[in-house]
Amino acid sequence: FDTPDRGVAVGDSGVVLRTLDAGAVWTTVPAGTSITLNAVATFGAGSFVAAGDGGIALRSTDAGLTWNPLPVPTGTRLRSVKLISDGRGFIAGDSAVVLRTTDFGDTWSKDTYSGWTFSSIDMQGAFGFLVSDRLFFRACLRTTDGGISWTQTTTPGGAPSAVHIVHPNTAFVAGSAGIMKTTDGGAVWVTVRGAADGPVLSL
Repeated sequence: FDTPDRGVAVGDSGVVLRTLDAGAVWTTVPAGTSITLNAVATFGAGSFVAAGDGGIALRSTDAGLTWNPLPVPTGTRLRSVKLISDGRGFIAGDSAVVLRTTDFGDTWSKDTYSGWTFSSIDMQGAFGFLVSDRLFFRACLRTTDGGISWTQTTTPGGAPSAVHIVHPNTAFVAGSAGIMKTTDGGAVWVTVRGAADGPVLSL
C-alpha cells in the first residue's frame, strides 16, 4: 500500500491485483506477463515494483494501473523487494543475487554473494538485513551503509523465510524454527515463538 486506501498484490502466473478502497474490493490488472510474481513494494506516490521468477521485474508509476519491464541484470528467481521513498531500492533472490537502485528503479546494479539463496530483505535507513534459507547455506547478513556492503551475522535457527526491522539493531526473523528476535544487530537471536504449529513464513 502506498496510501491507506490504495494497494497492489501479486502472485502466480503474473497476477496483479489492485485496490482503491483499503482492500474491500480487488480488481485484476493486466501486467503483460504470465510469469509468477513473488513480491511487490512501493516507493510511495503511486510507484510500485514487482519481481518474480526468471529475473522478471516490473514497475508501475500510475498506482498499479499499468506495468512495464525493468532492465535488471539477472535471470534468476527474485523473491523479495524493499523500496525506500528516497529512490533507493533492493531486490533479493536466488543465486545469492542482490539488485540495487538509487534512482527509483530506472537502473539497477547487481551484487552476488557466494552460495546463498536470499528469501527476504528489509531496510531501515542505512541499516538492513538479508536472510538466506538455502539448505546448508542458511545465513543472515547485515548492512550499515545502505546496502553497499553486507557482512554475515549470527544465523538464526532453522531456515529463515522473512525478516523485518523495527530499529537498526532490532529485528525479527520468521522461519522453520518459528519467530526469533535480535536486539544487538544480529549477534544474538532469541526465540520468541517456536514452531510447534508449523513454520512461520512471513511477518
